[in-house]
Amino acid sequence: MKIKQYYNNILGENLGSFLKANIMAFIGLNIGIIGVNWFIINVTGQNRILGVYGAVSLIASFCALLFFGSLADKYNKIKILKFCLLIEAFIFIAAAGLNYLNFPVIFLIYGLAVLSMPVMMLYAAVSRAALAQVAPAQKLIKGNSVFEIAIQCGAVLAALATGFIYHGFGFNVLMLTASFTLLLSYIMLDEDLAGTDLNSKSHAGKTYFENLKEGLRYFRENKVLLLFGLIVFFPGIVIAASNTVIPGYVEQFLKQDSRVYGAGEMFFASGALLSGFLTAWVSSFIKKELLQFVLFVLSAAVLFSFSLNRFVAGFYIAIFLSGLFIASLRIILNAKFMELTGKEFLGRTIVFLTAITTVFQAALVYFIGYYMDVFKVTDGYLILTIVILAGFAGVYILKPEQKKREP
Repeated sequence: MKIKQYYNNILGENLGSFLKANIMAFIGLNIGIIGVNWFIINVTGQNRILGVYGAVSLIASFCALLFFGSLADKYNKIKILKFCLLIEAFIFIAAAGLNYLNFPVIFLIYGLAVLSMPVMMLYAAVSRAALAQVAPAQKLIKGNSVFEIAIQCGAVLAALATGFIYHGFGFNVLMLTASFTLLLSYIMLDEDLAGTDLNSKSHAGKTYFENLKEGLRYFRENKVLLLFGLIVFFPGIVIAASNTVIPGYVEQFLKQDSRVYGAGEMFFASGALLSGFLTAWVSSFIKKELLQFVLFVLSAAVLFSFSLNRFVAGFYIAIFLSGLFIASLRIILNAKFMELTGKEFLGRTIVFLTAITTVFQAALVYFIGYYMDVFKVTDGYLILTIVILAGFAGVYILKPEQKKREP
């Protein structure tokens, strides 16, 4: 009861249902992500195909998010989330059925890339925007921390389950398990959770193109904010791109199986889960700018350490720390971005930025997969280190402009 009261004080009475439903949703989504990535490496043995899969899925996501971006502030975000859950569950069920019927693997892989990932990306973007709608403006760091806890609770449980389910029962059962958890989340998510959409009145009667035009005008008038928003996504890009690196790193470099892979994902999620508890607390007595600086440095250092590691235990330690530092950095940057962005445009802004960053992410995962096949598997983490350092540089280049927008 005390824990529930604590969370309600942070985000309001709606948090309990929102948090539980998202934990369940992220279990299903993460089972899908982890399971498909391992399936590709396990069946094909090629990092390049995993890279192409990632690139195709992100290009498809880019196209889908550009279309849906202007709708994110028009309709009730909870209804959008429920729609995503239902569609994703159906996709996973279809994948299990087609694989059972010996459907050609390569077509199955790219079918999932085109259909599944765009739905996942839309869910992630809209759920983040819904958080800003539920959380009080003065508690955005705490709100993002709690949301990170929900994401990583789902990720920890998914990682724990995926390796053992895949090893013991195979891909088909894994996909059915993922779909079951998504359907549970669909049932748990209350459409009235966030009340009347904050922006429903301002968008009433407007067409898709009118909303799109209004959003584009906002983007033109806030170019620096958009640049900062792109950088805010860098930690998330690194987290997502690591899904391209980890399978090959585990199987080809460490010479281990899906259980070590699943355990590694669990350690990463555990570190990220811990970040949700620690970040809000640490930020209460350390200046946000100093904390941001430290997290950038630590994130880069731990990513670089993967290239020096040779042991499974070292892999577990490094991946736990990377989850802790990178997720903490994401919390701090997301909270800052939400503070600077007008709420009436936040939904479409997040979806739009998600779409734009998918292009970079698509190129990155393809390049990483290709590079790991041609050169060294461990070089994938060196590339991710460079990405984090680029984000670090970008934040401090834009720092003067951020100061101008602060309330």
